[in-house]
Amino acid sequence: MNLTGGYAPRFQAFSLAQARSVKVVLSCPSRQQVTQTVGLPKVISMSNYESIVRAYISRIRPHAKVELDWFREQPSLDSAIELASLAVNSKGKRHPHQRRLKKANLLETKSVLSANSRVLKKCRDFEELFLVVEAMLEPISGIGELYVYDTALRIGARLGLLPKMVYLHAGTRVGAKVLGFDGKAKALEISVLPKEFRRLEPYEIEDLLCIFKSELSDESFINSDKVKSKRSRCEGKKLPNIACT
Repeated sequence: MNLTGGYAPRFQAFSLAQARSVKVVLSCPSRQQVTQTVGLPKVISMSNYESIVRAYISRIRPHAKVELDWFREQPSLDSAIELASLAVNSKGKRHPHQRRLKKANLLETKSVLSANSRVLKKCRDFEELFLVVEAMLEPISGIGELYVYDTALRIGARLGLLPKMVYLHAGTRVGAKVLGFDGKAKALEISVLPKEFRRLEPYEIEDLLCIFKSELSDESFINSDKVKSKRSRCEGKKLPNIACT
């Protein structure tokens, strides 16, 4: 079956040397420079942070884990790359994050990433994987930073490479700004975030900053009905009603 539908990728091969030098190509800042902040993180309320973290753990983590485990358990890297590129979730449907992307663009990313599976397999950590995927997909129109991150995360799950920092894109950047961080940063170190967040994995904090970006500055969120009726804007679906007390 020809999954590319006759749509030719803009380039087929990405050498390991290119992968290793991708930081230079992208002029990516150092790990220290990447975690820029404007002063100290904004302190809203430890109780508010704790409520949000509990809400994430009880209501969102189970759903997110199912999706990530599905990619982690794919029979091969090629299978994980294909599904991640086409933004297919565990139910066989288009993931809500990528619902507006054109099929032709997804097919092109699938062609490019599949043709370079050996390069992806040799990445040593998630940071390198993310930058390599970003470099490979940069020529493709309509592919934004959220798609790059999601695709790298899904492929990374199969490779056993998960983020050690919190990567920022359109949604999470709003949440980071609420906390007082520089919205232009590409990622944040865990150590600069509120200590309550450290119960979560970096990729879970990324999810939290997107889903709860409004509640991060809302003191009335604590022990309120907002916890029970919260809709995950990032997941595009309403989650089960579970009290977080």
